[in-house]
Amino acid sequence: MKKILSILASVALVLVILAAGVFGYKSIKALNDSKKNHKTELSKKDKKKDDKKEEVVQQEQVAMNNESNNEEGIKELNLEEEIAKADKNEDGIATTDEMTPELEILTAQRAFQPVSPEMNDAEAHKKYELSDEEEEKAI
Repeated sequence: MKKILSILASVALVLVILAAGVFGYKSIKALNDSKKNHKTELSKKDKKKDDKKEEVVQQEQVAMNNESNNEEGIKELNLEEEIAKADKNEDGIATTDEMTPELEILTAQRAFQPVSPEMNDAEAHKKYELSDEEEEKAI
């Protein structure tokens, strides 16, 4: 009886060792495959980044060409004269409601930034005053 139990124990031990070996082999194989996939994904990402960099460089070149063409337009457009022409309410400030195509060109060239009508409203920007209680707390 002892011999049968020792044989069964030996067979069970061999089966456990084989199962562990198969599991380890599959794990290593999956790890190597994931490394290969990761490398190919990285190379694809690098290609995409290179493509994006090339696009950005091309866009910058086009923008520089446009700027050089637009610089001639800046020389022709006088900012103060254009604001005076567009100023409907004659307050000396050109708001987004008073934009003209010339001012839009100057805005695109970052030579001018319009003000929103709400920001131009003096009543909306009343000076903040502390109440008596707040003054005492501040002291």
